[in-house]
Amino acid sequence: MKTLSVTTLFLLMLASAANAQGWQSMTLNWNETLTGVAFTHPDTGFLVSASGGFAQTVDGGKTWKTTVVNEGVKLEDVSFASGNRGLVCGHRGGLFLTTDGGRNWLDISPGDTNHIYFDVEWIDSKTALLTGMDRGAEAPMAGVAYHSIDTGHTWQRLESMGMGYSEINVSPDGTVCFPSYGQLLCSHDKGSSWTKIRTFNDSPARTLSIFGKTGLMAGPHGMCAISEDSGKTWTLVLQSESSTFVTAELIDEHSGYIAGPKAIMMRTADGGKTWERELLVKSFHILDMCQIGNRLYAVGSEGSIIYKIIK
Repeated sequence: MKTLSVTTLFLLMLASAANAQGWQSMTLNWNETLTGVAFTHPDTGFLVSASGGFAQTVDGGKTWKTTVVNEGVKLEDVSFASGNRGLVCGHRGGLFLTTDGGRNWLDISPGDTNHIYFDVEWIDSKTALLTGMDRGAEAPMAGVAYHSIDTGHTWQRLESMGMGYSEINVSPDGTVCFPSYGQLLCSHDKGSSWTKIRTFNDSPARTLSIFGKTGLMAGPHGMCAISEDSGKTWTLVLQSESSTFVTAELIDEHSGYIAGPKAIMMRTADGGKTWERELLVKSFHILDMCQIGNRLYAVGSEGSIIYKIIK
């Protein structure tokens, strides 16, 4: 039986890293579970964590400054309208606003502690949308959403439109959509009015991305669906039932990524019709992704943050 020399093992390790399909690991001395990532500029980015933490970079991720928003709230998402005005949301009905780039945070939670907010997004510099679930409602997983038109200072609860609201997609033309159980909810007037599009009753989506005419939804049990008409109709392209997808990012109308726990990262080059597994530079639970310029970022467990230069 032949044994491998130390030199051979080292070369194999180098080859494995080189074959990680372009993914690179970024140093972040912050051993938190990273649940949300957003960039407003290639140099300016933000992170939130499951322990209520917040981090900011102003040099493209070379260094990060960390602070605490609220230790009692597990944060889920972060969104900035500019380098200074931002929102973070999470469990226990938590919603917080900063106007100084994250140095100070104001508790503006609009609901009660039974709410879990999964996503918050700026539609424009004054308008924002918040989505999640109301655990205190009679129906389990009842969706809850709030709308602000005054730079996040006050919020109005939207009429109930379904179950289990999740990730918000804001298109360049101002169209706003998010999945609910068995349907897609869309607005063409920045959240003032909404239309419902039927999707799949037995395949709830956790994440949504739309680019031009291409739409992508994904969720638990390998749920994956694509649209070729900007979300009006959908076709299932189910993946392995053991896969759970919690984040999606379309780069253009042809290429995109879906990812989730257990280091699952899938890539498509044909608008979602077929998918291939990506080899990553490290193994971790992927919880969020975002694109800025020619970089795609993915974050998750154990303070992990990786990125890839995309064409």
